[in-house]
Amino acid sequence: MYNPFLDAPADVTDEQLAARARAGDRTSLEALVGRHQPWVYNIVVRMVWSPDDAQDLTQEILIKMVTGLPGFRGESRFRTWLYRIAVNHVFTFRRQREDEPVETFAEFTRDLEDTPDTDPGGSDPATLLLIEEAKILCTVAMLACLS
Repeated sequence: MYNPFLDAPADVTDEQLAARARAGDRTSLEALVGRHQPWVYNIVVRMVWSPDDAQDLTQEILIKMVTGLPGFRGESRFRTWLYRIAVNHVFTFRRQREDEPVETFAEFTRDLEDTPDTDPGGSDPATLLLIEEAKILCTVAMLACLS
């Protein structure tokens, strides 16, 4: 796996690999994917804060990169082009996630019952503040369940 901070400069640029991959060179395509997979993952995991979602999204982005490679015109750096694909894909993912239905009362009740009880007696002010914030968030979540 290529690391631009630790490894010597690559003999072949991303743009050259992209041109060769467009021409049908499978080795260049594999090199391009291998070179950028960790970089894409790092961007995505910082945007979604979920390693599992980041792995799935990274694979989807790399598929978009491979299938969209004929559209890369070389007017910008390859990594800039790939960055736009990644960010747009994550934004779409996040918009879709916002449109998902809110939990039902039954699901919310089950989650609350699974939450351990805590006794705030004698707790420090920071803990009491966190408990109050949790109460407010629970109230908001229950209101969101209403139709």
